[in-house]
Amino acid sequence: MDMKIMTMLQLAFDLVAGAVILWCIWTAGRPPKASSRIRQALLREIDAQMERFQETGRELMERLQSRIQHLHEVAEELDRAEIRACETLDRLEKAKGEQADASESSYRSAAQWLRQGLSVAEVARRSGLGLGELELIRRLGFDERARA
Repeated sequence: MDMKIMTMLQLAFDLVAGAVILWCIWTAGRPPKASSRIRQALLREIDAQMERFQETGRELMERLQSRIQHLHEVAEELDRAEIRACETLDRLEKAKGEQADASESSYRSAAQWLRQGLSVAEVARRSGLGLGELELIRRLGFDERARA
């Protein structure tokens, strides 16, 4: 948008400069009285053109400012969404860690109950682990010291 404004302003400047040059060339050979009227007419025309260009420039600037404000609001919303996403990821990571700790704890408890002589079926009921997992723990002799 700002390139359009710059182009419009350049065109306005070129128009004014061209009008002044033409006026100087045209009035060089005229008597002062006639050139005064022509000069006034040209100046009025130049003023009218400048006012139109200024109004167009103001309208373009207002639209540009409105667009920038909208983009700023969208950027703020994206920032808030990014913060929410990071918070969600943090909660998921924490929950994942807690779940891993809980499952490790259930394996430790199951191994302890098996060492105490409880049946595989009873340990399965208490721990929520499957019979195959418990049988594997019993055969391998899950030992916390082996993990350290």
